[in-house]
Amino acid sequence: MKIVTNQSKHKKKGIGLMVLLFVMPLNPIAQTTNSKIINQWSDNRYTVHNNGTATDVRTGLMWKICSEGQTWSESSGTPACSGSASTYTWKQALEIVNSHTFAGHSNWRVPNRNELISLTAEDRYQPAINSNIFPATPPYFFWSSSPDINDSGYAWMVYFENGNDLGDFRGTRSSVRLVRLGR
Repeated sequence: MKIVTNQSKHKKKGIGLMVLLFVMPLNPIAQTTNSKIINQWSDNRYTVHNNGTATDVRTGLMWKICSEGQTWSESSGTPACSGSASTYTWKQALEIVNSHTFAGHSNWRVPNRNELISLTAEDRYQPAINSNIFPATPPYFFWSSSPDINDSGYAWMVYFENGNDLGDFRGTRSSVRLVRLGR
């Protein structure tokens, strides 16, 4: 399976994703950074709140620090996520928010493709996200709320191994991170 970049309009569909999910390592891999790429995702890009959320000061979006299925805790001002991220079909991911309240807010939603891509950090991978702000993020696929307009059975997801995005079958089980407008 070919994973496409954020700028690409091409995608490969099929069972390749399922094969990839079976060969992915079960143990977490240490995050790697590339010092030749400017870090645009530094800690000061985010305002970390003491309630399990962080606001991206560039986009104004408030994110849940932990992936769905993980539990947030804070020790000495440092955010931590424990447990494993749950996986959902696209339909299940969109339904999570129907009765979801967290940190005093009930307007959480699955981010659209561009919002989710805004979390990807080009200077790091495994996972391609600021792991100081979003600890224990698995380097796996995360659903966006964006349907694939070229195929009604597919929707867009972001691969946090390397930050690329692709369209895939809506019945595939992937991770979810919720967002809300932070105002």
